[in-house]
Amino acid sequence: MERVEDFPFVSKTGQPRKYDYDKLLNGETWKFTMADLAVTKGKSLEAARAAIRNQGRKRGLRVQTSLNDNCLYVKAVTDGPVPN
Repeated sequence: MERVEDFPFVSKTGQPRKYDYDKLLNGETWKFTMADLAVTKGKSLEAARAAIRNQGRKRGLRVQTSLNDNCLYVKAVTDGPVPN
């Protein structure tokens, strides 16, 4: 048996996750552009925003987002109320 640092999470459909949620929801501020979403087959920034917020909610985090200049900014926050 061997201890590993990361768990290779797979979605319910068996596909790898589109985003590294552990990284995105670590409390730092992240910036997405449409080029960053190329791996998600052209999903919109709004779709990425919804997916990241939903994942944060599942983890008990409040996620602040902002769409400015065709960029999505994301930051997970541990204080304050978590939306339902």
